[in-house]
Amino acid sequence: MSNIIIDPYRFGIDCSSNVISCSQKAYNFDGTDDWLKLLDDPDFSFAAVNNGSDINTAHSVCVYLKRTSVFSNEAIYSKGNGGSSLEYRIFFIGDDLFCDTYDATLGDYHRRSFANLNISSGTWFHLSVAFGTAGAEVSVWVDGVSAGAGVGGSGGSGGDMEDLNTMFRIGDMLGSSGYFYQGLLMQFMLWKDHKLTQAEVDYIYDSGTSLRNPTIDCGDYQISNKLKLWLKLEDGTDDSGNGNNLTLENGLTHDITGATPC
Repeated sequence: MSNIIIDPYRFGIDCSSNVISCSQKAYNFDGTDDWLKLLDDPDFSFAAVNNGSDINTAHSVCVYLKRTSVFSNEAIYSKGNGGSSLEYRIFFIGDDLFCDTYDATLGDYHRRSFANLNISSGTWFHLSVAFGTAGAEVSVWVDGVSAGAGVGGSGGSGGDMEDLNTMFRIGDMLGSSGYFYQGLLMQFMLWKDHKLTQAEVDYIYDSGTSLRNPTIDCGDYQISNKLKLWLKLEDGTDDSGNGNNLTLENGLTHDITGATPC
C-alpha cells in the first residue's frame, strides 16, 4: 500500500477561473492633492508584539501602478500624521523605493530601500511589498521578480511600530511635502499577519496575464483569511469582506476608458 499523500491544494488544481476582468477602472491621481483615506482601524496598524523587542506584526501589499513620471517623489501608502505619530510609509524617490517603519516612543525607525527598479513612465507594473516581523525584513517584487535584499538606510536602531490611532492613506504621506502620487492605481490588496512568499506573489501576479480574486484560496495561495483590504472597484469600496471602505479626497477621479494592466 502506498503512503504517498497528495496535497489537493497544490497538485492538479486549475485556478484559471479565479480571475476578474482585466479591463477595470483605475484611480487617477493628479499628483497635486488627490488621495484615499481611512480613519484609524486596527486592521492597518502592525504594532510590535512586545515593544522594544523589534518584533512587529507582518503585513504585505500588492498593487498595480502606472506612474506618470518615474522622476517624481511619490507616496504609495502610509499611516500616521508625520513626526512623532507616524507608523509607516512606503514611497518612491524617483526609481528607488523606500520602506520605513517607525517607533514613536524611541523616535527611531527602520528603513529598507530598493534602488533602480527599472520602472518606466506611463507603463503599468505590479508592485508587491512584504514586511516580516523585524523592521529590516522587507521583500519587494516588481512584476513578480524579486528586487533583491535591499539596503538599510538612515534611522536609529528602533522600529517597533505602535498603534497610534492615526489615518491610513493611499497616494499621500504626512510629514513630507510634495509626495502626492501621480498616475493610475488599481487592485490594491493588503494582508495582515502574513509576509508574502515568492509563490504567493507568482499566483497574484499570474505573469501579468490576469487579475486574481484574493478572497478565494487556490493552489499556493491559501491566505484569504489574512486579507484586510481589496480595492477591486474605483469607488473606495473594500471587497475583502472587512468593510474597510476608503474615502476619496479632493476630487480624486477615475479612468473612464478603463485600465488594462494585463
